[in-house]
Amino acid sequence: MVAIGEQLREAREARELTLQDIERATRIRAKYLRALEEENFEVLPGTVYVRGFLKTYARELGLDPEPLLAQVGAAPEAIPEPVLSGTFLAEPLQPTPLPITSIVSTLAVLILIGALSVGVWWAYPRRDQLMALFAFGSAPAGATPAPPETPPGVAPLITATPTFIFQPTIPPDSTATATPVPTATIPPRPTSTATPGGPTLTPAPPRPVEGVRVQVELTETAWILVRVDGEQAYIGTLPPGETREWQGKESVFLRTGNAGGVRLILNGQDQGLLGRQGEVINRTWERNPEGGLPVQVEPTMTPVPTTTGD
Repeated sequence: MVAIGEQLREAREARELTLQDIERATRIRAKYLRALEEENFEVLPGTVYVRGFLKTYARELGLDPEPLLAQVGAAPEAIPEPVLSGTFLAEPLQPTPLPITSIVSTLAVLILIGALSVGVWWAYPRRDQLMALFAFGSAPAGATPAPPETPPGVAPLITATPTFIFQPTIPPDSTATATPVPTATIPPRPTSTATPGGPTLTPAPPRPVEGVRVQVELTETAWILVRVDGEQAYIGTLPPGETREWQGKESVFLRTGNAGGVRLILNGQDQGLLGRQGEVINRTWERNPEGGLPVQVEPTMTPVPTTTGD
């Protein structure tokens, strides 16, 4: 437990990073990062947050988080179990039967609605016509139903029934003869033949890269800091298989905590791994005035001012 804060602080200072730099990279507030370095875990919300922040902080610095988590402890905060009330029912609940008055009232309403419907139907003026339509199936065989009486002053309703008559126009003795359809002949397309001795197109040579272009391919997890033309362009930890590229007009500076896990491609040419596994290196490449590969120069270490954050 005693060595947690010291390990975090030494790893951060070795990379010349401030708490604000780590806050921007991990999205963890600087006051929580300071609490981890000072081992003031009471400031953090709980054990679960302590373990989560510690794991993210350690990975950002290129440290193995498992030994640090083992010092904190693996047991999360216990969640109190709910306390059940001691009140209980003396007798089980039983469904309350519906009162007989409700059932009788419902039946009476249904009977009243049915009686009103029948009365309205029989009082309808055209009930005789409706009865004739519904009773057509019971008429004796051969009987023709009489048309309904038409009240005086009302024109009778005439219903027209369409009759379809099909008359074939082909005589029975005629025989259908198939007429061949003429087939269109498409002339073959002329084949163009290349004339020897014509102009030959020569691809243009690749355009040289201007400035400094640094591309990295991660073979192992590595922490990386990049400055392009003096401005910070990236800071963080990249996983294996990740590929990043930066383009500068004058210079590109790169710092990593695991040189054996970073492959360098400089202006399109593979330069191999930057160094050994776990090696911390600093590299600066400047634009070549003659147009060739960028020139590697000794980096100028500029200390990062230490500020305090909330």
